[in-house]
Amino acid sequence: MFRYELVEAVDDEFVNVVAGEVLARAVDVDGWLADALLPERRELVLRGCPIQTPAGSLQLYVWDGDDPAQIWDLVDPVVHARLPGGDLVLSASVCLRDNGPRSRLKVRQPSYGLLQDGDFAGSCRAVEGLPAQREGYRWPSVTLIGCDFPERVRDLETVNDWGGIRALDRDGRPMSFAMIKFVVADVRPSVLRDGLFDVVLDQSTVTWSPDHYPERPGPTSRPVWELWRGGVPREKNLWAPFDSAGRRAWLNLTHDNQRPTDPTGIHHLDGRFATDREGLHLALGEAMAGPGGYFGRNVAELADCLDFTGFTLVWHDVNVADQVYFARVLEKLREYGVTVEFDSTVDAVVELDRLTTLRKLTERWCRAWTKAAGHTLYDGRQPHTQVVHVNQPGRKYERIVTDAASGIGWAAVDTATAPHPEWLTAPTFSPEETTRLIAHEGLRIRPQETLMRRDLAGHPMPSAPDGYEVVVARGEVIEVEIRRNGSAAASGLVAVLGEDAVPHRIETAPGHRRRGLGSVVMGVLMREAMVAGATTGLLFATEDGLHLYRKLGWEAVSDVVIASNS
Repeated sequence: MFRYELVEAVDDEFVNVVAGEVLARAVDVDGWLADALLPERRELVLRGCPIQTPAGSLQLYVWDGDDPAQIWDLVDPVVHARLPGGDLVLSASVCLRDNGPRSRLKVRQPSYGLLQDGDFAGSCRAVEGLPAQREGYRWPSVTLIGCDFPERVRDLETVNDWGGIRALDRDGRPMSFAMIKFVVADVRPSVLRDGLFDVVLDQSTVTWSPDHYPERPGPTSRPVWELWRGGVPREKNLWAPFDSAGRRAWLNLTHDNQRPTDPTGIHHLDGRFATDREGLHLALGEAMAGPGGYFGRNVAELADCLDFTGFTLVWHDVNVADQVYFARVLEKLREYGVTVEFDSTVDAVVELDRLTTLRKLTERWCRAWTKAAGHTLYDGRQPHTQVVHVNQPGRKYERIVTDAASGIGWAAVDTATAPHPEWLTAPTFSPEETTRLIAHEGLRIRPQETLMRRDLAGHPMPSAPDGYEVVVARGEVIEVEIRRNGSAAASGLVAVLGEDAVPHRIETAPGHRRRGLGSVVMGVLMREAMVAGATTGLLFATEDGLHLYRKLGWEAVSDVVIASNS
């Protein structure tokens, strides 16, 4: 008879909140499947915003130094005008999320970044119209229909007024668990039978966002829940007819249907209905754990599931998937050692392989270049970003973006708002688009360079002209100098890191140019690098150096866009 349990919410060291002791039971719950009550819509002006037409709700991050001081949801934005200078006028329900690390700005000119579906969508110079007072989500009250022990719910207020509602299927097994505020507003005898009560729980002080976990289900969950009442589904793809909201509700119900304990072997993913992000994760969960199976609801949770190796995933009908998000999932699977096979050629896979190769080459170049130049390397605040302490006049730090396709937006914002002179360097296959995004932040575009590589075997090693002497100094960094009459005519150095050799500061004195000395320096450096174990050369070439390196057999990998905030 009872389909819901009221339970204590217990903090767990690993999963944050779990269901504890059962306090009471209820036949039904009214108002539980509900959307948040949004504040009145208000008009905002986003100064210097590159977004033309938002495709859904936005998140606005207000950065105060290294941390977001405020995180706002712009729910259901509607654009009314685009003013001269790129200013965007829109209206939206504006809600301050309750998980922002800080709520007060400490700097006079914060930076503003916009996200859509978790991806960087652009930045603004300023945002006008944000509420002066905190406004957030509000939730309607919940009524427990046919509750057996309302006094236990009321008594909980003396200990902890947070609890949870756990829905049960027809066999009494838990379907889901979500948080609720145990603030009793009214208790009255239930019409269901004597001894039961209807209990109204006030939720007016609950302000968290709808995607808070454990989350409160929305009205679109009803048909999904009714299907799951009969127990965990026994057939695959029963979620296929639902829209994204319904699929999201389905995903949330899979969370307690744990992933397989023995995932080795070959698993087949039916991609026919994986037309959105939710569908992709549902198909993946069923491939790994059967109907109704859980294997992550987003990329972060997917990573949590990949604590084993040794299995192959055969992905069918992969072209149906959202190619951008599919690439992110595929990248994560590969990162954790999963072998992924496809039954057709996929453009997104080809492009991902190309970008992955570029990112790895850039990371390798960055580590060895830092060694060659004697700089210090740090991990950047954003993924796929390295920060190098250069400590030169007008260039205290250099921010190296190893994946411009996904990380250039935030990196440009960070560089533009840095309190010290900083450069931004981004190898990219799309130099025009990368330059546009960087220029939007007001950065100064510097001369473009080229990322080059070559197999060191067979590298040309010409001899020095008559009258020139080659001097080699071997150490942590190998240095080569060509002298004439005791004076330096040309020089260079190379750092070897693993199998990589990165030459640096290849220079020829003005009075000795056009005599092939640059080729001699490169030949000696690559010979010494091979002796030290290197097999591959990597370098960034200026426009002036391209002719030399091409003549020596180096091949261009990508363009390199460079900018600075000064």
